[in-house]
Amino acid sequence: TSVGEFSSTGLAVTGAVTASTLSTFSAGIALGNVASATATTLDYYEEGTHVAAITCGTSGTVTLDAAYDELSYTRIGNKMFVSGLLSVASVSSPVGYLNISLPVAAGATGRSSVSISAQGSTSASDLWATIDPSTAFISVYLGDATTIQSDSAEQMKVGTNIRISAQYTV
Repeated sequence: TSVGEFSSTGLAVTGAVTASTLSTFSAGIALGNVASATATTLDYYEEGTHVAAITCGTSGTVTLDAAYDELSYTRIGNKMFVSGLLSVASVSSPVGYLNISLPVAAGATGRSSVSISAQGSTSASDLWATIDPSTAFISVYLGDATTIQSDSAEQMKVGTNIRISAQYTV
């Protein structure tokens, strides 16, 4: 088997492929059937983990347990998929909303979807989360009133578990 450049007329061979080699296509891989349609070009793929950090919107600290502070992510093109379980190890007078760091900043479009839940916090209220355009964090608020409230940080205590599933455009 050989490797080369794919085109609408076939494959230009440039070298041999074995089970231990990695092929690179510098112009990307066109998944569509129209050669000029850049929207159908897969140009980026990455998997990894991100050590998350939590900051409070006003003051105080929320520290994560080192055994439960990683988020897994997969980036395909301009889409990021992030998920994980975080556990609070300590708190010191947390006030305001929470920011949970992400591996890559969101794009300017603001297209995102976040599902978040917390078990073991001091409140059973709904959490409301968003990824704002051009930011590298999830902002978490409480939905315990007719509008969102900036007091989710006060709900955190030692042992609170936070589950996250997020998708956003970079």
